[in-house]
Amino acid sequence: MAGIQGHPFLHCILKHRVHYLHKEIGLTASSTENEVTNAIAELDKVRREWLRRRGVTGLDVGLLWQGDLISREVGIRVKVEKKLDPRDVPAGELFPDHLGMFRVQVLEEAAPVPEAATEGERLARGESSPC
Repeated sequence: MAGIQGHPFLHCILKHRVHYLHKEIGLTASSTENEVTNAIAELDKVRREWLRRRGVTGLDVGLLWQGDLISREVGIRVKVEKKLDPRDVPAGELFPDHLGMFRVQVLEEAAPVPEAATEGERLARGESSPC
């Protein structure tokens, strides 16, 4: 919690994520906020290391998937370019099933696409306006 309080941006993200969980999913405020805060603290312990792994496109804390449905379980989500069968991944490169008391779920998600160049950047490179 101390880490989040020291970072206004992270605190804002936490508030928005918790608000979504309450409104859309119907989870209770106090339990969800505590779970999300604790999951973020666990993820912060490994965030840099995990983001350096080949193929990882992102990490977050959120509701886990069960089949094609979103569950009510808060967990840690690892996003990778291509999800592999665990049998095809060397043991030292597998993500753990749990981090602290939170389940870890690996999800396939393409790397984010950089935002389109602004009009000024395009013109500075000598490109014509798309309009």
